[in-house]
Amino acid sequence: MPKVSIIVPIYNVERYLDRCIQSLLNQTLKDIEIILVDDGSPDNCPDLCNEYARKDSRIKVIHKKNAGLGFARNSGLDIANGEYIAFVDSDDYVSENMYEQLYNETVAQNFDIVYCGVNAQKRNGKIIREHVTDRIITKDEIITVLGNMIACDVHSKQERSEPMSVWHAIYKTEIIDRYHIRFMSEREILSEDILFDIQLLPHCKNIRFIPQALYHYCYNNTSLTQTFSEDKLSRNLALLQEMIFILQKQGLAHLEQRALRFFIGYNRVFLKNILLSHYGYKKKKALCHELYNNKGWNIIFLKYPISQMSLPHRFILLTIKHKLFHINFIIYKLLHYFQK
Repeated sequence: MPKVSIIVPIYNVERYLDRCIQSLLNQTLKDIEIILVDDGSPDNCPDLCNEYARKDSRIKVIHKKNAGLGFARNSGLDIANGEYIAFVDSDDYVSENMYEQLYNETVAQNFDIVYCGVNAQKRNGKIIREHVTDRIITKDEIITVLGNMIACDVHSKQERSEPMSVWHAIYKTEIIDRYHIRFMSEREILSEDILFDIQLLPHCKNIRFIPQALYHYCYNNTSLTQTFSEDKLSRNLALLQEMIFILQKQGLAHLEQRALRFFIGYNRVFLKNILLSHYGYKKKKALCHELYNNKGWNIIFLKYPISQMSLPHRFILLTIKHKLFHINFIIYKLLHYFQK
C-alpha cells in the first residue's frame, strides 16, 4: 500500500503538464502512486501520460471519455490504493516535500485530513502566500470549520474564513471508501469541492492544519474557475439545492444559512464579472437580468437575514432584488475607474 495516492485529472493542459508531473516525481516521499486521468484530452496529453508511465512504475494512467473534472477524480478514486488520497490540478504544481510533510503529520496522531497553505500565482505573476493557521481541530470543532469553509456568518464582511479547495490536503482513504464519497460533476453544479467537504468532514475525528505554503496554484485564464459562462448562474442554483439536501441528510440543517451566503457570494462575483467584462451594454444587461431572475433569490429573500449584513452587502442585494441594472452598472464602472 503506497502512503499517498495522488490523483491528477488531465484535460488540454499540454503546456503545463510536465511542470506538474515533475513536481510529483521528485517528491521526497517516494512511497506514492500517481494516477493520471486523461479525461479525453484533445491535445498531446494522452501520449505524454503514457510516456510518463513507461518511465516510472509509480504512475498509473486512465484514459476515459471526457466527462469533466469531478468524474475524472472519481475514476482515480476507484483504483487508488494509497493510505491517503491527494488531488492535484494539472495546471498547478507542488513543492517537492509537500507529501512528506503532510504524511509525517499523520504518523503521531493518525489525522484524518492534513491541510497546508497555498502559494497563489496571480495573472500578473505576483505570488500571494495563503497561509493557514497552525492548529489541530478535534471532533467537537470540525463542524465549525466546515461551516466556515462554506461561508462566514451573516455579520462578517469576509466571504469565508477557511479554504475549501481539495488540492492542498491529504485525506484518509478509509473514510472516503467507507462512506463512498465521490465528486459530483462541475457541469451540473458550480463547485464540486465544497460538496466533497460537506460529505467528508462530518465523518472525521481530527484534522491538522500546517502553515507551510506547499501547493502552488497557478491562475490559468482558460480554466473552469477563471472563465465566466452563462450556465454558471443555473449551476450555482443547483449547487445551493444540493448543499441544502446534503446538509439536511447529514443532520447539519443549522448550516443551511451558510449555504445561502455561499450562493450570495458567488452571485456577487458573477455580477462584478459581467459588468467588468468586455461584453456590450445590451449583453451585460441581459446577463444581469438573468442573474436577477435566478430562482435561488426567492430562497435568499425569504430565509436569509439580509438586514444583519454589512451595509455594502445589503445595498448590493437590494439592487439585485429590485433589478436595478443601471445602479449596478454605474457602481462597477466607478469601482473599475478608481481601482486603475
